[in-house]
Amino acid sequence: MLTIGVAALLWIYLDPPGHDSFVQLAGSLVIAVATKPFVPAVKMLPPFVVGCLVAGALYIFVMPQLTGFAELGTMLFVVTFLIYFVYWRPPQALSRIGAVIPVLVLTSIQTEQTYSFSHYANTASMILLAICLIVATTYLPYSPRAEKMYLRLVARFFRHAELLVSRVSKDLRPRPAGWPTGAPCSIARTCCSFLTSWRSGADSSTIACCRAPARRTSRN
Repeated sequence: MLTIGVAALLWIYLDPPGHDSFVQLAGSLVIAVATKPFVPAVKMLPPFVVGCLVAGALYIFVMPQLTGFAELGTMLFVVTFLIYFVYWRPPQALSRIGAVIPVLVLTSIQTEQTYSFSHYANTASMILLAICLIVATTYLPYSPRAEKMYLRLVARFFRHAELLVSRVSKDLRPRPAGWPTGAPCSIARTCCSFLTSWRSGADSSTIACCRAPARRTSRN
């Protein structure tokens, strides 16, 4: 929502390249980023830049030399195959999207093909500006780094675990009045499911420095 809101404000007050298409593109791409929260959005930027450069080379130098659908289809097949060959791993799904979208959009394939460098430059600027906006907004309101997210989830897990234990232990602070009975347990389970995923993308040296503080209890 933040990305779409900022994109709409930029469209209203600054009129970026692509006009209303800039807002639509930013909204579509940020949804794709949201499906892969464990992959940093900044990793999408290099594939988009490479995709724009490849699409520009095809649009300016290769496509004007093509004379039929067979040649065009062969070109698209070879480019798509190379992209999927380079970004073949499952964690590179956003990179595949970042390399394929500029090729499909910037080549602007039509029944009666026309070529315009200004159209290519304007569309490429719109795509790269949308990606830069998405990368910037992913750092709000907090850092999307896997190490930071992992530590936040650990702290959240222990907060709700403490609420659960407080129902049977008198040494811990009492549960707040009106707190739903099943909420702490449900949130703690959700944190556990996400901790495994975030741990796989976090830096081990950073996580190793963090230890959950041991609670000391006195015996009477």
